[in-house]
Amino acid sequence: MVGIEGTTGRVTADTHRAGVTEDNKLVVLADISGAAVFDEALVITDLPNYRIHEGLAYEAGSYRIGIPLDGSGGMLINVGSLNLHTMFESITDGDAILEFFENVAVSNSGTSLPIYNRRRDCGSTVNSTLWDNPTVTASGAMIYSALFLGGSGTANKFQSETVNIAAGKDDTLLSNGSSYWIKITNQCGRDMNLDYNFIMHEH
Repeated sequence: MVGIEGTTGRVTADTHRAGVTEDNKLVVLADISGAAVFDEALVITDLPNYRIHEGLAYEAGSYRIGIPLDGSGGMLINVGSLNLHTMFESITDGDAILEFFENVAVSNSGTSLPIYNRRRDCGSTVNSTLWDNPTVTASGAMIYSALFLGGSGTANKFQSETVNIAAGKDDTLLSNGSSYWIKITNQCGRDMNLDYNFIMHEH
């Protein structure tokens, strides 16, 4: 059911997902095609690490300094022809509101954010684009919101916990051909700083 290719040293699996061995033990196969074998030992890695090694993982990030009270900063995500699997994380140094919108319209996309392949010797690129500080004309539907707790007023200032665009700091799968806006609004009674990072791969 499972074999090792003599020339490549990689595991191969046939189309049967289960079977019975010669000593009558039931075997159920996981999908391990392409797993690497070194010194006769099978090496299995988690998916995020696998994607980095295959050149399929990407990242981007930015920051804003001195966002005034009731001012906002954030990111426009234009998803290309493939769905975009994302992990967004952000922190502030003051109380703020995060709002996540789907199907937005803009008059100006803002500043293009460089997207880097996390495998630095790989030239593959992602099909989507990211933009900082867009001019939004229609916000679309809000699909998630959260609160940064970074303190209010000049005497009460500290770093917030990391805030994501999904409950439990989990991943989100964005739809191909759609545009999304992550808006972060200062509510802390003074100027506020913002830092955010975006990790992604395509399906």
